[in-house]
Amino acid sequence: MTEVHQGNKPLTQDAFLEKLPKLFEVSNAQNKTLNLRLKRCIKHDGVTKPAELDAHSHPHSDISKMAESKQLKKQYKANKKTYKLLVMATVGKGTHRTKCVTVVDASELDAFWKRTVSVTKSSMSGLIKKKTKKKKKGKKN
Repeated sequence: MTEVHQGNKPLTQDAFLEKLPKLFEVSNAQNKTLNLRLKRCIKHDGVTKPAELDAHSHPHSDISKMAESKQLKKQYKANKKTYKLLVMATVGKGTHRTKCVTVVDASELDAFWKRTVSVTKSSMSGLIKKKTKKKKKGKKN
């Protein structure tokens, strides 16, 4: 098995993109699924509840409620804060889980996605393409 970062400490973006192909190798070798998860990174001090996590008291901080409710849009201004993005790649479950984590700033997101997509495409080259059936031509009168 290839050695990959395990733990909660985020890697740099470059280190994450170097480890991602290794995670693909591990998932292919062990026939396990590789999961890529994205989350909005919210600072939490453990004492006070952030407004983003308290949608009842702060509905203007909940993106999904603001998108659905015209009344909330009239009552509150939209949250213009920019957030960092937490990107997690995991293979396996439980104690046998291997994971990599990085944090991406909103201003660096486009460049990070381009690099991530190229790494992902190059790592998925061994996949079998889905075979398509040819349609039968109907009889003409």
